[in-house]
Amino acid sequence: VIAVPDHNVLDLDSAYTIEMWIRPTVFATNGDRIPILRKGSNYEISLDAQGRIFNGKTTSSSPISLFKWQHVAVTFDGIGTLKTYLDGQEVARLQDNSLSFTPTSDSLLIAPTCLGDAFRGQLDEIRIWAYARSEAEIITYRDRLLLGNEDLLQAYYILDSIPLVIDNHQEAIRDFTGNTTRTTSQ
Repeated sequence: VIAVPDHNVLDLDSAYTIEMWIRPTVFATNGDRIPILRKGSNYEISLDAQGRIFNGKTTSSSPISLFKWQHVAVTFDGIGTLKTYLDGQEVARLQDNSLSFTPTSDSLLIAPTCLGDAFRGQLDEIRIWAYARSEAEIITYRDRLLLGNEDLLQAYYILDSIPLVIDNHQEAIRDFTGNTTRTTSQ
């Protein structure tokens, strides 16, 4: 489990996009969903036992594959449309004008344990944006490395082995935007 302490840039209460590359090696074995990332009750992205993506409110129609890198993106337009994309194709949509997300003071958890089970596999390029990226943007930029200074990019985690020490603290993962620090591995 990697924990990113609460930072204002991680509190998503209006339009947003969360995207990442994922390569699972097993699906949930606990009969429930396995969170890939979660920030309390504010937002989550999980996989169920069939490999379908749960975006906190609805589940994808198509499952992901085991042992294969796939791009997952979840967007919310801020006014009621929540979408999930798998490799650039929309696989879930929820239209509800009363839909809202409430920020919490919880840490952002990457691969947390749930009912004795946890995500197993690899993750990379976790990006959190303060706007709903279009399908065209998701498709165009999913294979491109970012600089970390792109407009409305709130957090950008490349899960590699680049060590980073900030104020005598060894970061568990590095946020290439510089917006979040004090990450730990539990």
